[in-house]
Amino acid sequence: MSAPIYKGGKWFFKSPLRSRSDIRTSASAAVQLVPSNSGATFLLDRASGVTYTLPAATISGLNFTFVVTVSVTSNNHKIVAKTTGTELYIGGVFETVAAGTGTEFFPNGSSNSAITMNGTTTGGLINTILYFQSINSTTWTIDGTVMASGTIATPFANS
Repeated sequence: MSAPIYKGGKWFFKSPLRSRSDIRTSASAAVQLVPSNSGATFLLDRASGVTYTLPAATISGLNFTFVVTVSVTSNNHKIVAKTTGTELYIGGVFETVAAGTGTEFFPNGSSNSAITMNGTTTGGLINTILYFQSINSTTWTIDGTVMASGTIATPFANS
């Protein structure tokens, strides 16, 4: 543990173990995020699927984490940009099956504005974790690991 810091009449400890993150469950099957949600972790926690829509990328540095805690068994787990076709994804994900084999997938850079996980070949199983960050008004970076089954395929889509 790092040494305490005395500031403004209070002791503070600079330790990541003492910080807490905002963890949010899905309130419904479709959730619209807002800039003030930045920094939070959102759970994909419905077997019937959850769609999270990112806020407009008008503010650089917005960041969101998504964790699958319930594997999707019908519909899809989906994370989509506010303005599909205009706000694009760059970066990539490693998609893997339980045996540990997998493939890197990358958005095409010209039209992919969504990640769609169907519970099998495009992922959406427990242990999936995705990180998003806005870097300008038209671009979101994505990084993460997607757990899938069967013959894996890209989870990136246009909408």
